[in-house]
Amino acid sequence: LFMGGYDALTRSIATRQAEFAFMKRHPRQFDDHLVRQTRDAACGLPPGGSASKVDKGQAGAKVPDAIRRTYAARWRETMEPEFGLATYAELDRVLNPDWGRASR
Repeated sequence: LFMGGYDALTRSIATRQAEFAFMKRHPRQFDDHLVRQTRDAACGLPPGGSASKVDKGQAGAKVPDAIRRTYAARWRETMEPEFGLATYAELDRVLNPDWGRASR
């Protein structure tokens, strides 16, 4: 189960921490600083660069359609045959049937 379960407290924390405002307040939690430090040192680049993934706060804005199709195809190849779930939304409904009703 997602983060050990779908209880109300876990959902509340996950929802709050997935918000753009939270990510902007905690940018170091969402960047590639460790990868960047290692790569920059190996490439002889000066230290201190930025590698933030939190940009404009537009969900899905940077995921091109071609990549979305690739994700969907991979899901169909792996998750659908194994679990009989055609989409991530189906998985979410199976794991947490009350989630959609609770948020309305």
